Amino acid sequence: MGTCAIKRTKVGPGSIKPDDFFEGKMTGQPGTDTDNPNAQSLLQIILDISRSLISLSPDQIDEGIDDALKAIGEFVRADRVCIFRFSPDGQEMSNTHEWCGRDTEPQMHTLQGIATSDFPWFYEKISRGEVVHVPDVFQLPPEATAERTRWEAQNIRSLISIPIVCRDTLAGFIGFDAVSAIRPWPEEIITLLKVVGEILASALEGKHSIELLKESEGRYKALFENANDAIFLLRENTFVDCNNEALRMFGCAKDEIIGQPPFKLFPPTQPDGKNSKEKALKKIYAALFGYQQRFEWQHCCLDGTPLDTEISLNRVELGGKTFVQAIIRDITKQKIAEAALKESEEKYRSIFENAVDGMFQTTPDGRYISANPSLAKMYGYDSAEELTAAITDLRKKYVDPEDRDRLKASIEEKGYVEGFETQMFRKDGTKMWISMTARAVRDESGDIVCYEGTSIDITARKEMEQLLERERETFYGILHKAPFGAALIGKDGRYIFVNPEFTSLTGYTIEDIPTGKEWFNKAYPDEKYRHYVIEEWKKDIGSRGIIKNFTIACKDGIAKEFEIRTAFLDDGQAVMMLVDITEQKRMEAARRESEDYLKTIFNYMPTGMIIIDPEDHTIVDVNSTAASMIKADVMSIVGKECHNYICPTERNQCPITDLGKTIDNSERLIKAADGQMISVVKTVIPISVKGHRYLLESFIDITERKQFEQTLKESEEKYRSLFEGSRDAIYIAASDGQLVDANQAFLDLFGYTREEIIHSNAKQAYASVKDQKIFKQAIQEKGSIRDFAIQLRKKDGTIMDCLLSVTTKRGDDGNIIEYNGIVRDISAYKKAQEMIHYMAYHDPLTGLPNRVLFNDRLDMALARAQRSGKKVAVMMLDIDKFKSINDKWGHETGDKLLKSVADRIGHVLRKSDTIARMGGDEFLVIVPETERPEDVATVAQKILGVFQIPFDCNSFKQSSSTSIGVAMYPKDGDNSEVLIRCADIAMYSAKAKGGNSFCIYTPEIESKQ
Repeated sequence: MGTCAIKRTKVGPGSIKPDDFFEGKMTGQPGTDTDNPNAQSLLQIILDISRSLISLSPDQIDEGIDDALKAIGEFVRADRVCIFRFSPDGQEMSNTHEWCGRDTEPQMHTLQGIATSDFPWFYEKISRGEVVHVPDVFQLPPEATAERTRWEAQNIRSLISIPIVCRDTLAGFIGFDAVSAIRPWPEEIITLLKVVGEILASALEGKHSIELLKESEGRYKALFENANDAIFLLRENTFVDCNNEALRMFGCAKDEIIGQPPFKLFPPTQPDGKNSKEKALKKIYAALFGYQQRFEWQHCCLDGTPLDTEISLNRVELGGKTFVQAIIRDITKQKIAEAALKESEEKYRSIFENAVDGMFQTTPDGRYISANPSLAKMYGYDSAEELTAAITDLRKKYVDPEDRDRLKASIEEKGYVEGFETQMFRKDGTKMWISMTARAVRDESGDIVCYEGTSIDITARKEMEQLLERERETFYGILHKAPFGAALIGKDGRYIFVNPEFTSLTGYTIEDIPTGKEWFNKAYPDEKYRHYVIEEWKKDIGSRGIIKNFTIACKDGIAKEFEIRTAFLDDGQAVMMLVDITEQKRMEAARRESEDYLKTIFNYMPTGMIIIDPEDHTIVDVNSTAASMIKADVMSIVGKECHNYICPTERNQCPITDLGKTIDNSERLIKAADGQMISVVKTVIPISVKGHRYLLESFIDITERKQFEQTLKESEEKYRSLFEGSRDAIYIAASDGQLVDANQAFLDLFGYTREEIIHSNAKQAYASVKDQKIFKQAIQEKGSIRDFAIQLRKKDGTIMDCLLSVTTKRGDDGNIIEYNGIVRDISAYKKAQEMIHYMAYHDPLTGLPNRVLFNDRLDMALARAQRSGKKVAVMMLDIDKFKSINDKWGHETGDKLLKSVADRIGHVLRKSDTIARMGGDEFLVIVPETERPEDVATVAQKILGVFQIPFDCNSFKQSSSTSIGVAMYPKDGDNSEVLIRCADIAMYSAKAKGGNSFCIYTPEIESKQ
């Protein structure tokens, strides 16, 4: 077995020898070759080859073809006989079979992947199905120059090539080469050799068909085994087969479920009270009659654990028998989430109905959609229904109807309004003051659907404010007797008075510190520390109150730790309060020493331990045992979300913080840094550290590797039905990207028809060449990918953000021959992530870069300047008398001015420059790659120039100006912190000169301050 037993016809002494074929001694005419003895002998060999190849199994075909080439080659005295196969696209050809006579060197290993374009004359003829007969290579026509050069290099003198055609398609050719001498080929032999080509084509086609069938069977078998859903086959109400996901989902071995009825996995009754077995039989019989069934069902695992599922039942025909295919998806988590959502809705409805504050929803034209009882009571109505029926135009309820217009304008501009105060009429006509917080609710097109918010009755507060003025006189008396150090500071920075406790704590009297400058110089004599304190104050200068801890040098020279609280009064004055916390700091240091001791014990525990902040799922601390188990160093773990290393669940699906479960000495899976899932016994307990709640997770590794041998063998038809029934978008592609097959979910997602898929290539779906290259590199390195983020294009051109999971199949040579992929559309999730990222690096009011993005760009500019030797300018500017504008016209006008300033400055800067808002009315500008100070001065003048035209602020013109401070790299500093500080000093120098100017930093400016 395995050889081609070919009978060789002997040539008698008086017969024509095989060499007669080449010496022109043939006497037969074309069409009468069977009268020629040698032709008859060759015909007999061909018949033997045909009979032999028919009897061979597919794995014996190659060896049989080699024997056939040898038999024919020896008979016709060829020096080399070979078969070449063309690639599917006809671009390449490769030598697949070869026989060589004595003294002829084999060349098959070097003749692989040859471009057909290197043989244009030859390929054109063979493509037309012609026999290429070259009696003398040296006599080839001029148009065959390329062929002559290559054949001469191979020492070929004569040749004949017979086309091999499979299913009306040119698959390759059989080549007969003469190396030792020039030999013509008679027509009789050429005719018979064509028959050889047809026989070999039939053998190769048969082998190829069987190989494709095996590949198809293996392909769909893999899809069945790796499906994300549990899949069962039932016959006569008995399980006859299932996939691995089914065993995992129901917690059983295969021998525990095959041969069993499906009722073994049912509880006695379903949630609707019906008998599980009776209800299931109706569904199964309906499926057997061809009616697809899709429904929710409650299962139970072998250990009794309940399982909520979604089932799809389909009738399938396999091997002439009828089966029911059941596809089961676990929806337990979905059910839990739905219950939680219902509970949440009930909770918020209860909050709405029982809230102390008035809550409402109104239409843009002033009608109430809904209101809670508190709002009805506030307006003097007996019920919310009476309120919504009585008020059809809210504008009429305003004491000043224009307040309604201002409220709507503010909401439409900013999207919300907070603490909007106005007077309203009650039902009985009396007036009341309310404070309103509201936001606009928009539909998908951005149109406002309604306003919703809360209202608080502040009538009593307003009346109280009138009393405050009368009580102001008692304020100084209270400060005088306060048990803490207190100082009253005027709007101009002068100290109005200090109380006795202030002097007792610090030793300073009002005469010692008449101004803030004197206080800072004496309380913080070290210049560097003083600048640090000033910068810390500036960070919160716009807030209502500041709490800071600083070390103060008292008058007697003793340094003390103080908690300093500063409250800003409505009239612009401020109260500074001092509390001595020196002893408190000493006790905190002692506590830290104790914490270090406990930290040592924590780090060397033999049990893996991790501390997690449940509010944002970040890992706060991890001991060395846990780090070793996770296969990462401690520093790379701390600060990361637990989903990255520990918890294998999706976001918002944490068993403890999101689902409210408890974990006590139970078996779980944790995720290592390399993605490996590790089985552990895990305990989670809540702990409190410095008043903050954390979770302490401890776990012990109990991993046991298990190997499962998968021996399921099913027909191609069986796996095709499972493939088509999957809800995931699945495709199969050849190594060149040509789509071989795709399920209905794939067609629906990309918008293709089944007919279009056959002529489509997976490369068409890539949105960018870059993504395609990254994908190919990942596949080459890892062999497969899971949840690979990539952008794909639908048939209509729509771009989708997707997660792509792909496995590969490789040939014996290790090269990829097939891709199996699953695609999921995550476009909506991607857009939400991009918006969050933008908000993290930009100022919400102006849209300019914030401090984080500014610092990053400044560091980059300094690095480039260091390499290029050029200069970088840093400018700090704020708006002159901005606080007065805010106090006079309100924050809405101030915000409008800030946005207009940002827009104008952005238009006069270069694209390479950066402007950022630091908060309040402060802006920073980076001017990179400057050559001279004069260039920077020009930029500053341009910025000053944009303030010369008044700004449009809520229907009136507002004039303004700015003060600019400039610092230069490397003259004034080599890092961002120093340059910003120098620019700030220069800005205050410009402001001290009256504003509306710029100042370039010099050390002399700082010394004067």
